[in-house]
Amino acid sequence: MKKIHYFAMLAACAMPASAATTFSFQQGDLRQDGVLFGVGSGYAGASDGSIIDQNPTKTANSGTANRIGTQFNSTSANTGNDGRGINGLFTFDLTALADYLAANPTFTVSDVSLSVTRVGGGGSFGRAISLYATEAYTDSANWTTSDGTNPWSSPTTPNGTTTPGLAGGGTVGALVGGTTFGTTKTTAPWVWGTSANFTAAVNSALAGDKKLYLLAQTGYGNGDSFFDFAKFDDATVENRPDLQITVIPEPSAALLGALGALFLLRRRR
Repeated sequence: MKKIHYFAMLAACAMPASAATTFSFQQGDLRQDGVLFGVGSGYAGASDGSIIDQNPTKTANSGTANRIGTQFNSTSANTGNDGRGINGLFTFDLTALADYLAANPTFTVSDVSLSVTRVGGGGSFGRAISLYATEAYTDSANWTTSDGTNPWSSPTTPNGTTTPGLAGGGTVGALVGGTTFGTTKTTAPWVWGTSANFTAAVNSALAGDKKLYLLAQTGYGNGDSFFDFAKFDDATVENRPDLQITVIPEPSAALLGALGALFLLRRRR
């Protein structure tokens, strides 16, 4: 009976699920479990934009929104370029998370998601939108280069097809979003959920320049099918793209903590 009693105490001492902590990265709003963290409202590590076939810069859209999808372009205007690709790019600086993990080395990344707020769209709304890891880029990126000068290392073609259109639009890496969804979805926010590839992309960023680079892309289409999402500097902070990262103590660390607590309890007896 005594063994059963101690096993019960061991279970009680194990790290509870509430030991997990979640960081939210939005431009001008960095939080841990809903409370301002680190630079807090001064967080300036996020950016986003659209990158459109043959458009000079990644911030191709004007107004209050960016765009992802396909948009019809007549052959008379751009021969061989009927299905114009519109990819979305997202960057998040994870330095604050890297610092937290350095100070809490028993914690590891468990879940990652990215949500965006739909504020408009057009066309047939029939395309699935997938989220991928991509290579490092700057705000000078365009359809053919990652920084205004150097070409994308392995450029995709408009909407993932070989024709029509010119190669470019960003390098498509691993599919990271746990789900894809079509533009028929009308509720906001739109969320790409966690996956092994998503956590791997975050860990790779943490081990590198501390920046997470993502690209959203649709399948090929020669007609209008796109959606507009609120930009990283939208007037309403809650509408801005939001990267959520949850970290948890590694099981071995939780077990050691429980064993230590059990040892102390036994000594007191």
